[in-house]
Amino acid sequence: MRLQQGDRAAVLVPDGEIGDYLLEGAMRRVLIRRSVQTSPVWREVGRDFRATEFAGVCFQGIRVEGADGPLGLRTSLAIVDRALVVGRRRDGARVATWLEGAIVAQPEGLRGLYLQEISPVRWEHSDLQLAACDMRVGDY
Repeated sequence: MRLQQGDRAAVLVPDGEIGDYLLEGAMRRVLIRRSVQTSPVWREVGRDFRATEFAGVCFQGIRVEGADGPLGLRTSLAIVDRALVVGRRRDGARVATWLEGAIVAQPEGLRGLYLQEISPVRWEHSDLQLAACDMRVGDY
């Protein structure tokens, strides 16, 4: 799980690849937005997810964003506003955190165009039972 690296860049589309997703004007806006995003929570995420295996994800605000729309995408993509990412430790305990922003949902995983917020990691997060998911992957 890329969150195990505890590095925000591990879940963002690499700067060198962002042009594959975004038109030039949008690419500049997103890179500027990303350059001011910092959060000490990322170190916590890496520490807490390091001893887990991927258990699933709950997507909220999933939609197909058209090409050349407000985000400035090159092609239509599935975009997620929020994702509750869940890991499971060997003893069965679960850890979860919310990622919020413009997140591309692809078969190979989630890649953030930008992230606005990451919530503190919680063991046995209450949203594991309470969150209403537009789409859910995994068995957690």
